[in-house]
Amino acid sequence: MVSNFKICLERADNELYLAGSIQILSDNSKLKKEYFNLEESITFYSAVISHAYYAIFYSAKAYLISKGIDIPEQGQHQHVYFKIGFNTPCSWHPSNFKPKNPTGFLGPENPRFSRRLKLPD
Repeated sequence: MVSNFKICLERADNELYLAGSIQILSDNSKLKKEYFNLEESITFYSAVISHAYYAIFYSAKAYLISKGIDIPEQGQHQHVYFKIGFNTPCSWHPSNFKPKNPTGFLGPENPRFSRRLKLPD
């Protein structure tokens, strides 16, 4: 049986490939007109964003699974948000996007993270 980790990575790849393909379609007037008979003004950027979100979600879920963290069937998105370190996924208020960092995966206390991003003091 294929592991949940591998399934999540495959889903992340598929979502990212689809997001890129939809973006190409949205950006290419000739492709829209000749192959899909769509007006030039029609775009699918909201779908690009949606599929990019799922690519990130499945990547984060795979990461948590690789660390031995169980993800429940119900409430997966919220569980992943909290384990990665965001206060709440439901509110778009900027104050809710300050990392709590309960697992230490993200943030300055993780030396690999801070070296790669060169976080300011």
